[in-house]
Amino acid sequence: MPHFIRGPLHVDTAMGGITIEHDGADNVTLNLHRIREVGVVSLAEVLSHDIVQVAGLVSHCIRLINCGQVNFAFNQSGQVVELSGTRAQLHMTTAHSLMIRAIQTNEPS
Repeated sequence: MPHFIRGPLHVDTAMGGITIEHDGADNVTLNLHRIREVGVVSLAEVLSHDIVQVAGLVSHCIRLINCGQVNFAFNQSGQVVELSGTRAQLHMTTAHSLMIRAIQTNEPS
């Protein structure tokens, strides 16, 4: 059963890499303070992976099964500077690894 947030919320995780803020007006902000690596949980969920290097950035576009997609870019220091996606699940481990997987068809959008 889903949990509903009906007011402001601020969560600072014990691992120190993520804060989650909800302003009570349906706006949620995820702050990912430290990402050491990005990975895919299952290669069987990946349809394609495009990599483009431009102006000191390395951009990745990962297309997943069930119409999922995740885009992210690293700068020359290895910091994630852009992260977006649709129909994807992102899991941050205690080692600050961001793991990507497709949302299964029986899960809500």
